[in-house]
This record gives sequence, structure tokens and C-alpha cells, in this order.
Amino acid sequence: SGTFDVTSTSGSITNSGTLDIEGIGTFMVSNGQSITLNSSSNDFTATPVFSASSGTIANVIVTDNTALVFGGLTLTGDLTATVSGGAVTQSGAMVVPGTTTVSASGQNVTFNNTSNNFGTIGVTGADVTLKDTNAVIIAASTITGDLSVTASGVITDSGNISVDGSGKTATFAAGSSNNITLDSN
Repeated sequence: SGTFDVTSTSGSITNSGTLDIEGIGTFMVSNGQSITLNSSSNDFTATPVFSASSGTIANVIVTDNTALVFGGLTLTGDLTATVSGGAVTQSGAMVVPGTTTVSASGQNVTFNNTSNNFGTIGVTGADVTLKDTNAVIIAASTITGDLSVTASGVITDSGNISVDGSGKTATFAAGSSNNITLDSN
């Protein structure tokens, strides 16, 4: 219950202890700064809000021991999410031109907003759904359920993609006249 607001006017935000936030956690940095909330016992019950007071956020690293929902998020760098106790989903478009790494072993990961724009994304999870408004690079990924990747541009890979489960499938759909090249060993 209640809210938890943290604002840094000149630097990045990090946590050195556990954050157990039942209400909405809002983390605001100034332009070009990062947010690192990586305590293994963090618990964000409501969707955390990551924002910049002006400009954009550089990088976000977040760990949650329950389900995690990302709101709209625009970064200039990388996104790293480690989730151990529930699904990873979104409620708004995510723009991450760097590398997105989601570690959610045994959990579903659903980033199905058609306005998403990832540079490179790698996922460890159960059923995984990824949508991208442009081209996307799939980094090394380990999927124990089904994998669905839909992009309006080309789809390529930069690491091994393992979809390993009995009766599980991997489907890839690139935009009209775009190639799908998955050739990493």
C-alpha cells in the first residue's frame, strides 16, 4: 500500500538492500543516468515506473522475486531483468536499442506490444513471445516452452537459440520481403 518515490537529480539510482514495495515504485533519474535495483529479494507488487526527469535513461537493471510488469520504457542502452517468481510482461511499449537480457527460468515472458523496438534481445524462460516494430537480433536464448518472434524487419541471431521441450515450437515471422537468418552455432 502507498507509493515509493526515489528521484536522483545528478546521478544513478542503485539499491544496496531489499526493496519490498506493495504500491507503485517510481524511480526517476536525470538524463543519461541508470537505474540498478538488483537485490535478489526485491519484490515489486505493482508495476515499477522508470523515468528520466529530462531526456532518457541509460540502462535499467532490475531483479524481482515475483512477477514483473514493465510499463512504457525508453532507454539509450541496455535492459537486464532477472525474475524468479512469476511471468515477465509489459503494459507499454519498450524501446531498448542496446541489449535486453531477461532471465526468468521457468517463467513466461510476453513482450507483445507491436511498438516495441529492441536492438538485441536474449531470453531464458518458458513460453516466450516477442514483437518488434523493426528488425531484431535474438541473442543466446534458452526456452523451455514455445517461442514466437514477430518483427516488421529482418530477424537474425547473435547466439544459440534453444527451444527444448516436448511438443514445443519456435515460430518466426518477419515483415514483408524481410529475411530470417538464424545461423549462429
